[in-house]
Amino acid sequence: MARLRWVTLGVALAAYAGACSYPTFSFTTGGSSSTGGNGGGASSSSDGAGASTSVSSSSGGPPMCRLVGHPEDCKTNERCTIQDEGTGDTHCVTLDASPLSPYAACSDVNDTRCPKGTWCDHHTKVCKPMCTAMADCPSHNCIQALTTGGNAISGLKVCLAHCDPVLNTPCDLGATCVYDKTEGDLDCARSNGVQPGDPCSKLADCTAGFVCAGTCEPWCSPAISQSTCAPGDCTEFADQIIMFNGDFYGYVCP
Repeated sequence: MARLRWVTLGVALAAYAGACSYPTFSFTTGGSSSTGGNGGGASSSSDGAGASTSVSSSSGGPPMCRLVGHPEDCKTNERCTIQDEGTGDTHCVTLDASPLSPYAACSDVNDTRCPKGTWCDHHTKVCKPMCTAMADCPSHNCIQALTTGGNAISGLKVCLAHCDPVLNTPCDLGATCVYDKTEGDLDCARSNGVQPGDPCSKLADCTAGFVCAGTCEPWCSPAISQSTCAPGDCTEFADQIIMFNGDFYGYVCP
């Protein structure tokens, strides 16, 4: 049965029942916003066999720390992070006294509050674990990190969360689980804090456990495809099939 596509992003729901379209891919409400996924790009260079020292700077400056797997490159109270997004050069910075957790929301441009081994991802605005290969990520999905302009950051990849939309794990403080159409998977993104039942217009508007369907409604499973949406039904989005660990997910009809 054909689905009725009756919700346009940002327009309040009319008193008419049918499946909603999934929101346009945009995470932020002000300033620069990201409308694309972390697509392909340059991968990080591998260390030489048996390497035990940090690598040389692209400009011939002091040796750089390595982002993944070499904590000895920095002092105990420091972390390795990107110094120059254009070149991929790295440096050690002092660890914040109260660092955030992996997949927690971050707002600082220079990712100063993220914990060791993570990067404040411009795309999702959460502290993403850094990686060099799929095996580095619990989700087995290591993707290219991007600048705010959408260009690849040389040598920097991050782990996609593959989060549980209902339980919101592993998303942490201030983050919500959303479906990234470009990557074809669920990922953590900084929530804009819109409360249940309130109007929403962007992918990460809603608080944890809720999804934007014109208004913030609970994620649910198993979702079914249907042309009408009675209150309390768990229905799929009209234009997007979302799966998590083999089950179909959608939203609870208001």
